[in-house]
Amino acid sequence: MREVLKISVIAIILSIVFAVNVQVNKVDASSENEELIAKLMKENEDNPESIKYLVTDRFISRVMPETKVEKFKENFSKGEEVKVYKDKTCQEEVKEGYVYSGMYAKYESNGRIFKIAVIGDIESNDKEENNIEGDGILNQIELTRIIRDYVKTEGWEIKEEEEKQSADVTCDKNVDTKDIKAVIRYIVHGGLDVPEVKKVEAPKIEIIEGRKNAKGEYVNSTKIKTLEGGAHMEITEVRVRKVNSGNRVKAIAQITFDNEFVVHEIKVMEKPEGLFIAMPRRKKGERYYDIAHPINQEVRDKLTKAVLEKYEEAEDPEPVNKTEAESEDAE
Repeated sequence: MREVLKISVIAIILSIVFAVNVQVNKVDASSENEELIAKLMKENEDNPESIKYLVTDRFISRVMPETKVEKFKENFSKGEEVKVYKDKTCQEEVKEGYVYSGMYAKYESNGRIFKIAVIGDIESNDKEENNIEGDGILNQIELTRIIRDYVKTEGWEIKEEEEKQSADVTCDKNVDTKDIKAVIRYIVHGGLDVPEVKKVEAPKIEIIEGRKNAKGEYVNSTKIKTLEGGAHMEITEVRVRKVNSGNRVKAIAQITFDNEFVVHEIKVMEKPEGLFIAMPRRKKGERYYDIAHPINQEVRDKLTKAVLEKYEEAEDPEPVNKTEAESEDAE
């Protein structure tokens, strides 16, 4: 009887200790989540805020042509903290005239420096050194440069990131016929349709898996799950090209997310149960491995639905070479 009582007491004590440890771990996990969120958001929280311009770690873009320095500063929540300089040395401050591509803005509160990219202003005084220095004006000179880049005229390619930021007149992360049409409309009628910059709120996250170093900081790969808030990638474009491959590949597709990231070589394939999509893959030995793929069924279903809807609308199939259509048997 005494032994039974002793065992019962020990069991109760262990239960209490376990419950306390679980509660402490929950508190610690919550604290870790908050610390990780703070770390993830810190890099950009001190950047100058603007609903007009897109501010990244290197550039301030989406600045309208013929924007004067005074107006440029007014479009920031703390414009008095923003100073404009002629070059990266930040020695010669510019207080009047137009802001042009190649200038730099310095945020005085933390000393960060950003290169300015004015929409369409891609005239370069020194192409050999890729030193972009425009004049703040969008006219026939820039139109010619964009057209020659589009038709791939040698020596007129738009390669550098700062040039692309300016040449992307429609702000869709591509330099193409849409930008050419937009420039023509601007020259003839005036006005550009520039999307509003949306502020992303800090997400609530949960740490799923990770390893800490001696300082208690997460290192290498850390898996997290977004609970709510934050930015979610949306499918903004789907292109599907039907093909006559002679095998189960029925079409080649590409998907664009948020007008910023595109995945090519997605295949529409056929099996007895119906059509499905196969993500881009590479062959290693006798097997194929996905290069990029959804990590849950919900996203896979979303991609499949978007691609197959476009597949139904696509034009008649065209011949395709063997390499392009090559694919392994589906599971």
